[in-house]
Amino acid sequence: MAEINRALSRSRLLSPKQSGHLLYIIKGSYSEAYRPVRSMHCHDFLEVHYAAEGSSSCVIEQEAVVTEPGMLLIYNAGEFHAENPHRDSLSAFYSIAFDQIKMPDLPENHLIRPGHSHAIRLDRYESLFCALVNSCYYESKSREDRISPATRAMADLIL
Repeated sequence: MAEINRALSRSRLLSPKQSGHLLYIIKGSYSEAYRPVRSMHCHDFLEVHYAAEGSSSCVIEQEAVVTEPGMLLIYNAGEFHAENPHRDSLSAFYSIAFDQIKMPDLPENHLIRPGHSHAIRLDRYESLFCALVNSCYYESKSREDRISPATRAMADLIL
């Protein structure tokens, strides 16, 4: 919890006026019995997809990525993407959506510049990221309580 508080207190990328809105956090999993094929789709908001377990093949615009546990995929608004879990393993993931994210020199709801990879390995930040997401997912009594802190901390960890 101390690491989360430090991340929130040093959050410098988004001011309170730029902090955006957390739209949803979805925790999902696929088993061998249930593996839907996801078609290419896009959103008008920013989506972050965290691979907690298993692996999947993903396409983001023209970039093909094979995810493994601990990877984060960032889908800018308007970018077509699809995630398809591999058949040989259980897959678990979190999808987190934000709206009204305004970063310097980027269009609204964009965190990745053109030509940069959409896949990020969290490495040493993985436990902090998981604690933040789980805290938002399980402990928040109302959605309004988690909007600004979650968005600021998420941006700090990703960028």
